[in-house]
Amino acid sequence: MEKIELVFIPFFGIGHVISMVEMGNLLLSRYPNLSTTFLIINMKGRPNVDVPSIITSLSSGDNHDSDSTRIRFLQVSREEDDSMVVDPNAMFNLSDLYNPIIKETVQQEIITRPGSGRLVGFILDMFCAGMVDVAKEFKVPGYVFFVSGASLIGLMWHLQTLQDEYGQNLVDLDGTDVELDVAVFKNRYPAKVIPPNAMDKEGGSKIFLRLAKTLREVLYYDSFLKWWNY
Repeated sequence: MEKIELVFIPFFGIGHVISMVEMGNLLLSRYPNLSTTFLIINMKGRPNVDVPSIITSLSSGDNHDSDSTRIRFLQVSREEDDSMVVDPNAMFNLSDLYNPIIKETVQQEIITRPGSGRLVGFILDMFCAGMVDVAKEFKVPGYVFFVSGASLIGLMWHLQTLQDEYGQNLVDLDGTDVELDVAVFKNRYPAKVIPPNAMDKEGGSKIFLRLAKTLREVLYYDSFLKWWNY
């Protein structure tokens, strides 16, 4: 059976890392020919992720039947201070800052590393979706690990369409009695319960919509890749 490899890239923060490791561990338990490499972004100016504690946790719990030798953690960092990325407006610069380092690491640690399996894809945290550009360079699929319900993605794309195609400023819907016809919901969706960050006048709305657009671009890329390979 051919050996294959997936690259996981979680967003910084232990909560993002742990949930992605759990999913990776589940995949390992189901596919004996699979190995995984987690690229942990350690940012100067922010607390580092405690990788040893994560590795220890793999040997405990009720669903850890996979071979720990098939999971690797590589820490990725830059020389520059990344404390500015704490700003939500700046976190979307993460892919611009780290894509070159991610590409170099994958090339050295997977593509040219003796004994590595064939690279078959990238699993990206929702806030690392912009790193799909690295997947494109290696001509493999890039998937987003989205821990919220699929209905939230549907809502995000609906709101993005309202603004980009119909010129609706989401902030203007705040506090109104408007009800929206959102395809992923059976009933009409009251504007008054739109997530607060989508209505934030201080920039949260732009961040919300930019994330929606990035997730859509990742979906289009994966669909195109499947069509091209077919």
